[in-house]
This record gives sequence, C-alpha cells and structure tokens, in this order.
Amino acid sequence: MRQSAPVLVLLFCAAIAQAQEPRLKPPAHAPGLAGAPVTINADRIEGYANREASAIGNAELRQDDVSITADRLRYLYATDEVEASGGVRLERGGDRLSGTGLRLRVHDNVGQFDHAEYEFARPGRGGYAPVTTRGAASVIKLEGKDRYHLENATLTTCKPGNNDWYLEVGELDLDMTRDLGVARRGKLVFKGAPIAYVPWIDFPLHDQRKTGFLPPTIGSSGKSGVEISTPFYVNLAPNRDLTVTPRELSKRGLQLTTQFRYLDRNYDGDARLEEMSNDRVRNISRYAATFQHNQRFSSKLSGYLNLNKADTLAAAIAVALKAEKLFFLLKVPGLLADLKKPSSLVPFATLGKLTQLEQSGAVTAGMRPKLEAARQALAGGVASVHLVSGLAPDALLVEVFSNEGSGTMIAANEPAETLAVQPSEAAV
Repeated sequence: MRQSAPVLVLLFCAAIAQAQEPRLKPPAHAPGLAGAPVTINADRIEGYANREASAIGNAELRQDDVSITADRLRYLYATDEVEASGGVRLERGGDRLSGTGLRLRVHDNVGQFDHAEYEFARPGRGGYAPVTTRGAASVIKLEGKDRYHLENATLTTCKPGNNDWYLEVGELDLDMTRDLGVARRGKLVFKGAPIAYVPWIDFPLHDQRKTGFLPPTIGSSGKSGVEISTPFYVNLAPNRDLTVTPRELSKRGLQLTTQFRYLDRNYDGDARLEEMSNDRVRNISRYAATFQHNQRFSSKLSGYLNLNKADTLAAAIAVALKAEKLFFLLKVPGLLADLKKPSSLVPFATLGKLTQLEQSGAVTAGMRPKLEAARQALAGGVASVHLVSGLAPDALLVEVFSNEGSGTMIAANEPAETLAVQPSEAAV
C-alpha cells in the first residue's frame, strides 16, 4: 500500500471490531476537536481506544462537514490528525480534493495532499453567480480554513470535460476568505498550446468584476488569416466599464476595439469604436463606431437610440466624454485646397475656412460627413478636430503626442498667436 508520508509501522494489540460497519468515537471532550465528534467507518478497524485508530478497506472519516475516504487511513485522537493513502478523497463544504496521499489536522484544515486533483465551488456573493475552479497539482498544502497553496498546478474555470484554456503555474495560492488567487511562474495554455507567459498574476475567485486581462481568443479565416485578441478590462464603477481589445490579424494588421458600457435604473447603453490604421489587404485605413442607448421614462414609455454613422457618433462620444481633441483617419493627407495636388494640404482651418473650401468645390462627398461631425464636436466643446492620414506610419501617434501635426487641424477660431501658414511642400 502506497503511503502519503514517511511510514511509522505500528503493531496494534487492540481487539478487532467484528461488526459489519465498525465505528469508533472519541471522548466527548477530545483535545483539539472543538467539541466536534469524529466518526470512522471501514471494512476493518484496529487501534487503541480513544488514542488512535487504523481503518482498512473502504475507510471513511467524518467530522462536521468534512468527509475523508481512502483505501486506508490512520487517525490520532489527541492531535486530531489523519493520514490516508490509496484513492484518497476529501470533501469540505463545496471543496473536493482527491489524490494518492493525505496528511491533515482535520478541524484546523492544515496538512498536505500529494498528487491531487481539486474542485473548489464557491457560493455567489453580493448577487454574483457562483464560480467553480478546478485543476491538478503535484502538492496541495492546506493552510487553514479556505486557504490553499498549490505547487506545479493547473487551474481552469471551464466545465469538466472542457479544458480549452487553463493556467499552468509553478505556484498557486488560493485564499477563499478574500476571494483572491495569486499565480507565479505560469503560462496561459489554449487548446494545448501555450500562448502567454505569466510571471505573476492575481485574479478574483468569483464573478465580481476586476480590472485586468480577460482570456484571449484565437481564430482564423481565409480573408484575415490567424487572429489573436487580448482584451483588457477596466472596472470603472459598479455600473460602468471599459474594454480595450487589440486584435492582431496576420494578413490585415492590428485592429483596436474599444467598448464602453453603462447601466442605471432608468437607462443603459453601449458605445463601440473599432479602428484599423492600415488594412494591408485593402491598403486603406478603416474604422467603425456604434452607439446604442435605452431609456425608460416610465412603466409605459421608453425610448431607444441606435447610431451607426461613424463620423456623427465619434463626435457625439467626444462631446459626451468632454474630450479636448477628436481625430479622423483618412486615406488622404488631410484637407486639401486643390484635390489634384496632394501638396496643397491645409494645415489649419477655422469653421469659416471650411465653408470657403466647400463653396470652392475642394471638399469631396466623402469628406463632407467628417466636416459636419467636426462642426458638431466644436459646437459641443471639443477644442480641436484633426484630420490625419491613416496610411502614413505613426501619423496618429505623432498627432496625439507631439505638436508636429501631419494633417489638418480644425478649430472654432484662430490661435491666439496667428502664424503665417504656408502650404506644405510635401505630401504626407
């Protein structure tokens, strides 16, 4: 019989109980038990009365909500310690562990499980759904009530039979009292392939939202190639959140998606903005925006708003967020005074200048919605609107983080210190 710890061979001289389900019970005030009785069942029980007992064959020990079953177990009454080996299974509340060997101080829940599998089911708190965490470990150290330290472990919240993704870690601490897990020296595995190295990470053990990375998604298609998305979630408030998702498409390039959600007693909504600065397949920049809002005025009256016009929606979002700048990505360097001359870039324009360019025929049909959105944004308090080439490398970053603009800046009025503006000599 394989043992779970260094074996101390004992020769028991006590009589062997002959009943079909023999039971031994400790004294009513056994030390360390806090008044909780222990019941032992087995095919055969040997031991010294009120001192120790060895259960052999279909052995089971129960104390309060703790149940331990094994091929063989040995229990010491004075210290409330049990040693079990062979098909060991431990159940305590919603926790279930199974392995080859166990050493445990039962009432304190302090001990060690060897070569174990585990499943921890935590009840929902504060209206959140319950969460089940499962996996395996070479060693599970029980460090008190609802606290575990695992070595060489795996962890997943997928349902049994589904191991699409899981964490594989060198060390894992699970503290159910704080609903917190901490993993070290780990990697994230998806469909059997490691996709990310995680030197350190903490995560909640419930469905309550927490800022951090969400599980990545991987896919493929004929048009876009292999796709990998790594969402980052920001818990802004109990009723508001933001998700930023970089999505790399092997054939097309990088796409960035930002989603903002909000919820209140009488309204809720969802705003989404997607942007790809350089689609390598179509050789253009692409973006899209949607906004949905539900409003409940009374039990009999409600309203619904659904905006899919990207330019107008972008302006509305900029006004709502009280943004200082609004950027539009174009397939051209910016606003041109002469459509046939890329070098005729207009680096700065007021609302009056926009009207002049429209009257002169220098504004295309595709540019008009953006200029209308620019007027809307400026009227709503946005300081400036920038028309930037989506084809020029890093043009948007230069526009955002420096004063060296490469496109057209639109503002309600001229700057305080008006400079002579000359047309750019080179196309962006």
